[in-house]
Amino acid sequence: RLCIENLQDEMESLMDEFGMTPFHVLFSTAEPHGELLEVLLDKLPIYVLSWKDANGKLAMDYLMTNWTQENKMLLQTTF
Repeated sequence: RLCIENLQDEMESLMDEFGMTPFHVLFSTAEPHGELLEVLLDKLPIYVLSWKDANGKLAMDYLMTNWTQENKMLLQTTF
């Protein structure tokens, strides 16, 4: 039970009122910056990438919606 409560606290601290994590916000911008992605990957647990926002979208869904050659390189950085 304590683990579930801790996870809920963590989720609430990493999500905004729309359920978006810093990854969602970064990937929904027109030109996400690789340096910021590196910081987020270094500082946040990787499983945050699997969280869905209030619209049921993963952060990666936003990256794919705004697909560019630069975003292809960002996607490669995440794996």
